[in-house]
Amino acid sequence: MKHDYLAWAALAVPLVVTASAEYALARAAGFGQWTADALPAALDIYAVRALRAHRDVLAAVAAMIATNAAAHLVVAVSAIAPSSCCACIGSPTTFRPSPSSRSRPR
Repeated sequence: MKHDYLAWAALAVPLVVTASAEYALARAAGFGQWTADALPAALDIYAVRALRAHRDVLAAVAAMIATNAAAHLVVAVSAIAPSSCCACIGSPTTFRPSPSSRSRPR
C-alpha cells in the first residue's frame, strides 16, 4: 500500500469523518478538551497500525464501530426532551389546582 494513493485516501476519509463522532462522545462523557482531542487520534492510529500489520484488524474496526454507535446513541437520547416525558405523567409537584378552581358537584 506504499504507492497506492487511492487506497490511502479510502482509509483516510472514513477516519476523518468518524473523528467528529468520537470527539463528541468523549465530550459527552465528560472528558476534558485534551483527552477528547486524543480519543479520535488514538483510535485512528490504532486502526492504521492494525491494518498495516495485518493484525488485530477486527478489534480495531470493532472499537471504531462501537465508539461511533455510542456517539449516535448519545445524540439520539439527548434529543429527547426531559420535560416531555414527565408532562404526560403529571407529577404531583408540577400541577396542583387551587381549591377555588376545583369543580363542585351539584
